Amino acid sequence: MRQIIPLNRGWEFTDSFTEDFLNGIGGAEVVSLPHTVKETPYDYFDESEYQTVSGYRKKLRLPEGCDGKKVFLYIGAAGHYAEVFI
Repeated sequence: MRQIIPLNRGWEFTDSFTEDFLNGIGGAEVVSLPHTVKETPYDYFDESEYQTVSGYRKKLRLPEGCDGKKVFLYIGAAGHYAEVFI
């Protein structure tokens, strides 16, 4: 039987991705998904404002009974490009 576990809450976010962030070092803003990386006014359009490399991280704990089973992580709203590290 399939079990779906929502993971939308409790993500850590940084608007400037670094290796330290990837390795769990340093603080970050706690957000829920979906999340807007940067808000811009409707009448303002400068591509450089939102073309950034940002990061999200979350510690995942699988429920008991997952040993030996297939587990799928579905990323439903990555903007344009995403690299996922587990």
